[in-house]
Amino acid sequence: MIVAEALVVAFVAAFALVCLILDVRTGKIPNWLTVPTLGAGLIVHPIIGATVGDGWLAGLKFSALGFATGFALLLVLWLLGGSGGGDVKMMSALGSWLGVKLVIIVFLSSAAVTIVLMSGAMFYNLTVRSLASIRRASADPVGRRAAVVKAQTKAQTLSTRVLPYCVSLSVATWIVLAFACRHGNLF
Repeated sequence: MIVAEALVVAFVAAFALVCLILDVRTGKIPNWLTVPTLGAGLIVHPIIGATVGDGWLAGLKFSALGFATGFALLLVLWLLGGSGGGDVKMMSALGSWLGVKLVIIVFLSSAAVTIVLMSGAMFYNLTVRSLASIRRASADPVGRRAAVVKAQTKAQTLSTRVLPYCVSLSVATWIVLAFACRHGNLF
């Protein structure tokens, strides 16, 4: 069972990393990544269930319920405009691998990660960048006022940029995987 858990953790962590890279670079999480990953989860868990003696049906139930939970959680967020369709597919695929309990924990953890990341980004944009621009402007008394206004406008624009939800979802997935492995309750 330890080998199966290690493979699941490695696969899910790699999947989250690839989703993160693609979403940050292109703004999309492609179907060619999420759909096969979802299908693989629905195939792998029945095999694991049959191997450890729980039965293939228990593995299928674990995976299917995780998929449905992940889909439902992010579908609501997508309908409210808080995530994209790729995020829904990513969470569905994660659910097929992690099951109901862990996919709910990933979802809740991603909210906390979002708050931390957005707070950090806003703090950085509103303080560090603004202060650097103001320091440069104070060296030039003629352009000082224009530089201060420009720095404030730039900081406001940067602080309102949207962080892709996939970033929070990936970080939360890695955190939950680490805790689940440490405490031995992956499945």
